[in-house]
Amino acid sequence: MKIAISITILILFSSIARSQDFNEDYVGIYEDEFSTKLTLNSDGTFELMYSDPVFPYTLKIYENKGIWSSNENEVILNPNKIDRKTDIKIKESKIQYQDSVTLKINYSLMKFKNEELIEEAEYEFDQMTIFVNKKNIITI
Repeated sequence: MKIAISITILILFSSIARSQDFNEDYVGIYEDEFSTKLTLNSDGTFELMYSDPVFPYTLKIYENKGIWSSNENEVILNPNKIDRKTDIKIKESKIQYQDSVTLKINYSLMKFKNEELIEEAEYEFDQMTIFVNKKNIITI
């Protein structure tokens, strides 16, 4: 009997503590005119469905689930997870008597499952737009 009461009290306190992490005013379904849908549930969980942000023409839909929290003016999805950073490396070399620029881009996609890298592969993209001094120079 004491164990059942202790478990009930523990569940009540954990749900009260969890409910303090977010503002109930944000609970709801948010959609845009494209293909992104975010559902913020009242139990502090979320579901996010969105199209591929880099290659939208593939029509691939991704789904994420997790927990959410909020502060005064923002919602934070999976606040306990570390942000993945974009890895960009630039190497510059000058060739004497050349007046042109050559760009070589190696692009790879990494797929994760349960926070573990499951696949990394080079990807050949179809289009690239180059901006110099905030002016659209060329689309390849």
